[in-house]
Amino acid sequence: MMDASALKNDLLEELGDALDNAELLNDCADMCNTYQLDASTFRAEWEAYSMSKSKDYSIKDIDLDGARGLRVQLAAELAAAAARVNAVRARRPPPAGRAAPVAGPSRQQAADVKPFYTAVPNIPNAPLVTERRYRYAYEKTLERSEELDDRIDRFAELVSEHYKIAEFGDPSAVTEEEVIVVGRICCDADAKLNEASMLLEASRVVASGVRVPLKFAHDVTMRGGLVPGQTGAGFFPGAMAAFKGRNGGGGWFVVSEILPPPPLERGLPLGEGVNVSICVAAGPYSYDHDLTFAPLKRLFERVREEKPTSLFLLGPFVDNNHPMIRDGDVDEHPHEIFRREVLARCAELGSGTMVHIVPSVRDAVAEHSVFPQGDLRDVWGGLPPNVRMLPNPCVVSIGGLRIGASSADVLKALSSEHFVKALGTGGAAVDTYANLCRYVLGQRSFYPLFPAGGVSVDVSHGGFLEIEAPAPDVLILPSAFNAFHKEVDGCAVVNPSFCAKPAAMGSYATVTCTKGVLTVTTSKLA
Repeated sequence: MMDASALKNDLLEELGDALDNAELLNDCADMCNTYQLDASTFRAEWEAYSMSKSKDYSIKDIDLDGARGLRVQLAAELAAAAARVNAVRARRPPPAGRAAPVAGPSRQQAADVKPFYTAVPNIPNAPLVTERRYRYAYEKTLERSEELDDRIDRFAELVSEHYKIAEFGDPSAVTEEEVIVVGRICCDADAKLNEASMLLEASRVVASGVRVPLKFAHDVTMRGGLVPGQTGAGFFPGAMAAFKGRNGGGGWFVVSEILPPPPLERGLPLGEGVNVSICVAAGPYSYDHDLTFAPLKRLFERVREEKPTSLFLLGPFVDNNHPMIRDGDVDEHPHEIFRREVLARCAELGSGTMVHIVPSVRDAVAEHSVFPQGDLRDVWGGLPPNVRMLPNPCVVSIGGLRIGASSADVLKALSSEHFVKALGTGGAAVDTYANLCRYVLGQRSFYPLFPAGGVSVDVSHGGFLEIEAPAPDVLILPSAFNAFHKEVDGCAVVNPSFCAKPAAMGSYATVTCTKGVLTVTTSKLA
């Protein structure tokens, strides 16, 4: 229990004159002790509750009635969390040999994996479901912790099914026999992850969310061996991991074997009837010294020459980080710029080329500025009939080709945070780009880093970032790296890089599927 006097002083400092009532102050202090909240967190809880009860989202001073309402809400949230834990306990992993077979949806059903995915975006005027437009900046600590713990539980179920594991061990428990443990990789230092700073956070159900230091045995191996291009096992903060080993009582878990994440199940092979060509480009689309959008103009010239069936444009379109936008050195609204430079050019392409637009959290024209992100709202007086707005990230089916896309630069973020435990060689030169892409597919998430670097992520809506089976045929991940494409575990991963460099033309990519045969090329605009 917190020190009563210090807690009340903290509450008075946070909420001020609103707590001049002794009964109210005692009630607030009691809630803090009951639900393990410090004063600043209690204030945040009150502000979120007050705004949710106000029609104009204003924050009122706390009073006795408001405190009673907040107590009811906190109690309901705690009860919901308890129910969730009980539900997880009820679905303990099945005994070895009894795991149900994994069956992904057919290619015909591929676009219906989640309700917020666009079902058939190449049908004119097809309805779009926009459940991704949630209220952000109201994320609660309990919701964050539930989502983080659920992710460990979901990963444990995958590992159990794939490796036929009946029960997982507690990494903090001292054992004589080796056990299998699962959890989230964490770093115990304010620095880049390394072998000496690696921790494993277990789930609440198995080990009460404990974090245990990891040490690798000198003869540690990886189950199944390394694939070509790998020299070891890669880890980063937020990665889901499974290990075999034991805690001998030294305060750490000694890993003898690394179990790689279960591969993402593949869908049906592309049939001969799949014939599409898709041009892919990502913002920024203008140089840093002006807003003339010269690289975007060049891109549309190429599109008119190549005549693809679809054009995939990923933001940012009007970049908040552009020096002129950031400094307010513009004479028109970003919506006007977007309408003139992007939508007008899309309309000129006509019905022969469908345009799919995915926003960025850096877009000045986006009302939703956190990741995952809803699609751009239609505030431009109607969209051209060949334009479809998609959420960020998204998975769609275009002409029978299943495509996943995100405008967040997850590859660059992973490259600065990952650590590779050397295990030997996979029989070929190190392929860093392929290994970074493999992290995304292996973790089944468009942004598996936690804490997230480089983008604001709403953790409580992390389920929207998951990549569900079957795996996409094409995965579009724009990055500051030079343009490239890699085949990773049967998926074509495409980095078109950026359409515009700070002072030069950038690049784009073309994805072509002819009679079920997929080819990818990257091209410079200059």
